[in-house]
Amino acid sequence: MKRPFGLIGLTYLSVLAVVFYLNSPPATVLSIAFSVVAAAACAVILIVKKDRKFINGIAAGVTALAAILSIFLFQNYFVTPVIDNYAETEIEVEGYICSELKFKSGFVSFTVQAEKADGEPCDFKLTLTTGTGVELHPYDRISFCAIPHASDYSYQLSRRIYLYAFDSGKEEIKLLGRHENTPGFFALRVRQELRHSLETMLSPDAAAMAKAVLLGDKNALDSDVRDDFTKSGVSYLIVVSGMHLTVVTIFLRKLLRRFSANDFITFVLVAVFVLAFIALTGFANSVTRAGIMMLLFYAAALFLRQADSFSSLGVAALFFTVPNPYIVGDVGLLLSFAATFGILIWSDKIKEFALKKLKLDKIKPLEKELIRTDKLRNILKRILRWIIDLLTVSTAASLWVMPLTILLLGTVSPLTVVISLFAYPLTCVVLALSLPVAILGLIPYVRVVAVPLALAVNCFAWTLQNVVHFFAALPFAQIQTNETYWYVWLAVTAVLVALGYVIHAKKQYIFTAIALSVVTLLTGWLLTSLLSHPETVLRADVTQSGYVLTVNKGGTTSLLGATGTNSDKTKALNEIAENGLLENVLIPAPDCRRNYFRILDSFEIGGVYEFSDGKTDSDYSDEGVLQFGNNITFTLRLTDEAEANVTALNQKVYVLVRTEDFSVLIIPDKGDAADLTAEMRQADCVLLEGSVKNPQYLPAKPVIAVSEKAAKACPGSRVIEAGHSAEIRMISKELVTE
Repeated sequence: MKRPFGLIGLTYLSVLAVVFYLNSPPATVLSIAFSVVAAAACAVILIVKKDRKFINGIAAGVTALAAILSIFLFQNYFVTPVIDNYAETEIEVEGYICSELKFKSGFVSFTVQAEKADGEPCDFKLTLTTGTGVELHPYDRISFCAIPHASDYSYQLSRRIYLYAFDSGKEEIKLLGRHENTPGFFALRVRQELRHSLETMLSPDAAAMAKAVLLGDKNALDSDVRDDFTKSGVSYLIVVSGMHLTVVTIFLRKLLRRFSANDFITFVLVAVFVLAFIALTGFANSVTRAGIMMLLFYAAALFLRQADSFSSLGVAALFFTVPNPYIVGDVGLLLSFAATFGILIWSDKIKEFALKKLKLDKIKPLEKELIRTDKLRNILKRILRWIIDLLTVSTAASLWVMPLTILLLGTVSPLTVVISLFAYPLTCVVLALSLPVAILGLIPYVRVVAVPLALAVNCFAWTLQNVVHFFAALPFAQIQTNETYWYVWLAVTAVLVALGYVIHAKKQYIFTAIALSVVTLLTGWLLTSLLSHPETVLRADVTQSGYVLTVNKGGTTSLLGATGTNSDKTKALNEIAENGLLENVLIPAPDCRRNYFRILDSFEIGGVYEFSDGKTDSDYSDEGVLQFGNNITFTLRLTDEAEANVTALNQKVYVLVRTEDFSVLIIPDKGDAADLTAEMRQADCVLLEGSVKNPQYLPAKPVIAVSEKAAKACPGSRVIEAGHSAEIRMISKELVTE
């Protein structure tokens, strides 16, 4: 069996990802059945035909079964006990902050490594969100009271964080000291020093970009800059990844080779640097993956062995998944493996084909006796080869990353390959120059040497930012893939690719398959465009613990109100705002932003509007939030068809959602119908969030209640039961319940 580590490792990773994201007993049973049948069939064929190639099928089937068993055991023996013992009950936790602090919407969140719960020794992690005024720092030892909840965030689960909690506010968080003298604490101190050095040496925008590409710190980047990178499909450039480690390590290795010809010394120094860089980036999964592959590659070369990239990739997959099957919850890790796999199997083939077509596969060496014209032609050919090499690598990576972004992120960026051609070299330059600037900037009398490099970083960072902004502003820079035809296209393309490998496809089949794939996509898009006519919908989703009120059309979603547990609210919103973007968030009661924090932290937010009754609390202030007080009326544009008139009367916020010919009035819990204005009384439909005073003043319209409490306050109203939803279609004036 060739490349056993590659086959076993990548199969193990893939099956874990399928089981984790499908997360349903039928899917698990089908996976087990398929694995058993595949392994048994390959075993029978091996015995009958004695063809050793079918050993790979047996190994893949057995590996798939092992992966399913491992994630089942991990969930039941590691995850579930933590949730059963500590979730949904108030506990006093002692531990230390084991992550950097994340500030958003007036709150701070961080990960706590718990060491004691109610005085008893324990070992679990939880994410704590608080608005406390206590000054906190990473690796502070703290004590606090909270009611943890089971986390359903894939990324948190991948980091072994199974609980999240909000500071109860009953008691201040107590500082107990510092958790120092650990490798993590030392790496954090170095990281902070480098961050400060970059801030000192560079302009604010360039420092933010340098910290992102070198240290993985995106918090300093302006939200518009982050949005540009996301829309362009090149957000991986501002997240420390294997690419960044590879660029820096190649630069370092070439530098070391100039001073020492000893391969062993070079390997040791490179290995130390790789391990230090991994620690410096906070052990980012994609960087760790690249580090493992790089060390295996250089170690093989040192011991005169042939390095195999597929085996190295498989070993890296096993390194991550065997101790923690939930690691597949990190989408970035999956994208990293997918991109690397695509580069390994397709990049050279695409490059070879392109070079032959352009007749660039053979280039004369740059010899002195060549005439000037030939030298110039040779140089141009080499530049063109470099461009083709960059394009082929980006294309191969993008082709394998695209299915995952469609399935897991719900978006795709058609211009990614073209943008990478411009953005990737600029990022490499910013990265390569930022490291010496950060290091030299720490030395008082030597930092002047870094000034020219700092000026170059400022220039290249500005260019990179503007190049990405230009492409992000183009039409179709990012496309939402929540329509069915995208999944049909993926299925058809996967079958065509698999068939091509089975029949050892030649050039004619490849072009035919590409044409069929394109036709499938265009046909699906055309039929969807002709048959679907999205309109503005006011949607009420009633969960087991509360409700979520949204207005959406296509990819545009606004949140007008939400109650209940954070888990229920976020789950309901994830199903509605599939693109992860909320255009507007209305917080209709004072001092309740705490209940919205998880929403504000989970989605990209266009604007937050909070009723504060004129109160301002410095602990909760945030420049991204617009606060409004009592006796205020303003208008929000929700979609191209609808707007919301928001009115605060007598400490209650009333919302009138209206289009040109139809309107719906949302009355808050304990609202008073006697306070309704003349315009509100003209609403075509009324939606009650809870009890209402003076219901006799309600307009004689259809009344929809989102709870039993609201239904009792207004007999004859139509109530939406828990677990169900109602859609009020604002143009066709239809009420649809599920």
